[in-house]
Amino acid sequence: MASKPQERPDIGIDVEGTRRRLVAWKDERNLSWAAVSQLIGLPAGTISSFGSGNYAGDNARIAGQIERFFAAEAEGANLRRDRVIEPPPFQNTRAARKLYHVLHYARRGKMAAAATSPGFGKTSALRQFAEDVPNVFLVTMAPSTAGVQPMLSAILRVMGERELRGSPQMLSDRIKERVAGAHAVIALDDAQHLSPKALDELRGIHDVTGVGVALFGNAGLMETLEGGNRAVSHAQLFSRIGIRIVEIKAYPDDAEQLGRAWGIDDTRMLGWLATLSQQPGGLRLVAQVIELAMFLAVSEDQDVGLPHLQDAHAQLSARRLAA
Repeated sequence: MASKPQERPDIGIDVEGTRRRLVAWKDERNLSWAAVSQLIGLPAGTISSFGSGNYAGDNARIAGQIERFFAAEAEGANLRRDRVIEPPPFQNTRAARKLYHVLHYARRGKMAAAATSPGFGKTSALRQFAEDVPNVFLVTMAPSTAGVQPMLSAILRVMGERELRGSPQMLSDRIKERVAGAHAVIALDDAQHLSPKALDELRGIHDVTGVGVALFGNAGLMETLEGGNRAVSHAQLFSRIGIRIVEIKAYPDDAEQLGRAWGIDDTRMLGWLATLSQQPGGLRLVAQVIELAMFLAVSEDQDVGLPHLQDAHAQLSARRLAA
């Protein structure tokens, strides 16, 4: 018995119309064919040949996949227009104001440090401050930048330098030239990764130029700065840090402010979010839960409610356990 032929949804598709639409969409967004390939999920050679009208294969099949991509994009755009599911703009929370105090202190040519729990709101506050205030160079550290030379290279890269070769002394001198008299701040996020020698190099740059230095990280940062028994190598650095802030948990009222920024005004829901912020993950967890809850509500054509928040939290918790 002969099998039925498979249905071809792309049969009869307007290939030329799709081609024109694709090229116009690409040009409007100033995308390369390589970027279009990644977005649509077709090989770069295939998509570029199709776009130029030189594809020798099944053009209807390619056009069908492109149209399915456009349909998905349109559906996502409609959802964004219908409901607030885009993250709100930066919120000037209590945590942000406290961290801004540290940064403003550093702008006076001082050294400062803040150790916070994950999800306190540290990174978003630092990024906003660096965007709003001139000559604030925000550099994110990692295990790969723990040493003196990679740290200096990372700072110069944020300063816009392209030539990163040279000895540590040469790199340090270039940073000193850049910040001397500039009323600048070098702010280092995830500074717990820095080695004692790298931290001492920062102290030296500060001493010579008067540049502000603000160190932000987790609890391990303070352990490094204090140096256990306050060895001489740490004492010079520690004695220069005028403000030292340690925050173990996110502020519950910040979670409520974040909820209101998403359009949530129900007292029970805001209280639930405030309680959630005290769990590991803090405000980051709150933001993830709200966003997922919004999508769950949209999928049911409902306004977001407490059950959506609880369902979103359960789903995210299950994913973390599975990982």
